[in-house]
Amino acid sequence: MRVAFTTCGLLEEPYGAARTEPFEELTPTVYVASEHHPGFIERADYANDRDDLGDIDRDWGKWGSLRLPSFYDGGKTDDAYRAAQTLSVWRDLQSVWDFVYYSGVHAAALRRRHEWFQRPTWPTYTVWWTTDNHTPTWAEAIERLELLEAAGPTPAAFTLKKAFEQDGTPVTLGRPAQPEPVNSVGGEQLS
Repeated sequence: MRVAFTTCGLLEEPYGAARTEPFEELTPTVYVASEHHPGFIERADYANDRDDLGDIDRDWGKWGSLRLPSFYDGGKTDDAYRAAQTLSVWRDLQSVWDFVYYSGVHAAALRRRHEWFQRPTWPTYTVWWTTDNHTPTWAEAIERLELLEAAGPTPAAFTLKKAFEQDGTPVTLGRPAQPEPVNSVGGEQLS
């Protein structure tokens, strides 16, 4: 079994706005950090380099078409789109926990989220177990996110702070032995 992890935050302003620029500049660094983090398997990414297309219109390959949760109230055109979404697969819960809260560059970005994102009244992420040979789709990710919103944490859709083992047993995740410094990615120093 592997862990699927999806996020969905709503930016205060659309992509390209001055307020979101620092977030947009930091995003590629955070992606590199995730890809080098122990336990990372893969993440949803574009299946082509069509920079003329927005996220909604892009080809996401095996991850399926990008979907938006029912609580998304932003625009769907490039000049109004405000959703910041990720979908990734990890070896285990502890790997995701360590990356999200203690990975250095992501943990630093997470501390600044209120500069860029609306304060949510909905879940901004969810976690669930999936089989080793399954690639979660965007549709599945949104179903799990909406399940978490409707039912709270359950073994089918949960948070890292109210997590479940594969068998449905509640589990508490702990701090890593040595958190990664903010100025490094995968143990390598950032310039």
